[in-house]
Amino acid sequence: MTYKRVTLKEISKKLNLSVSTISAILNNNPNCFASKKTREKVFKVVYELGYKPNLIARSLRKRKTNTIGFIAPILNIGVTLSDIEILEELAWEKGYSLIIGYSKSNPEIEEKILEEFYNRNVDGIILIPTGIKSENNFLKRLLKINFPIVTITKVQGVRTYFVSTSYRKGGYIATEYLIKTGHRKIGFFSGNKNYYTIRERFFGYKKALKRYNLNYCEDFIFEINDDKNLEEIKRISFEIFDKGIDGIFVSNDYISVHLINIAIKNGIKIPDDISVVGFDDSDIAKYSLIPLTTVRQPVEKITKYAFELILNFIEDKKENKRSKYFVPELIIRNSVKMRV
Repeated sequence: MTYKRVTLKEISKKLNLSVSTISAILNNNPNCFASKKTREKVFKVVYELGYKPNLIARSLRKRKTNTIGFIAPILNIGVTLSDIEILEELAWEKGYSLIIGYSKSNPEIEEKILEEFYNRNVDGIILIPTGIKSENNFLKRLLKINFPIVTITKVQGVRTYFVSTSYRKGGYIATEYLIKTGHRKIGFFSGNKNYYTIRERFFGYKKALKRYNLNYCEDFIFEINDDKNLEEIKRISFEIFDKGIDGIFVSNDYISVHLINIAIKNGIKIPDDISVVGFDDSDIAKYSLIPLTTVRQPVEKITKYAFELILNFIEDKKENKRSKYFVPELIIRNSVKMRV
């Protein structure tokens, strides 16, 4: 038996009420003055007949779908999952649905998802960019026509409204803490520095060294292209141990925790032999063999502000349309030794 959608006309005929009255009741229109008894009758028949509103037709009439697109590079075990949970809750409270896409840190995939979301008539898009400078022509097209779009972190080469952690400040406070706890041979271990967010952490690291009159040493800088490649993390970890470094600032918690585990398995004491500071304060930081001192991103504040910003764009509100940086904080656990 073929499914047949119940229409407002059928409900109208059954109740002997106008379609406009039934529609006003179902949409809780404040200008509808139908009695309580009439409203109850309408909802009873709607339930009995299994009426469902045609959301596509409604969106065409209103030119609004009440959907927001969210694009992230990866489904990370830390920050991105928190972003999604917060955004879904905020969207639901305001009557919006969230559509999620993953770019896999690939600028070409990111551009395709942007185009797909636009073609699906989402009302706005929140984008965590891949972080690699690229010619994202579709993003530029969206910005040119003033389509509502907000990015979490800056996009290289494109001017958008954004909300972001101050990654440079985070790199600075991580390195400063190592210096203030008596470390003098401080290294930096990161993923690919072509990524804006990684490069900013690196600049913060260098700024702290300069501020405290410590020499920058190229031999203490370690980088891998794929920060999920465990073999590469292991190889670089042994290089770090061989350099006589007494403290290392690592660009994310994932690498930090694996470095700690590799050290312990090979008889290197953390933090006695080498101190480690991570970045993100993702869940993995708390469950490391040695609880990780790390820089916490204010994920909830960033995500709430991004949602507030995109909502202001969608609803064409004039207030609070400005980009914003949030300062991260140092979370002190057990992976740094006091050497003074």
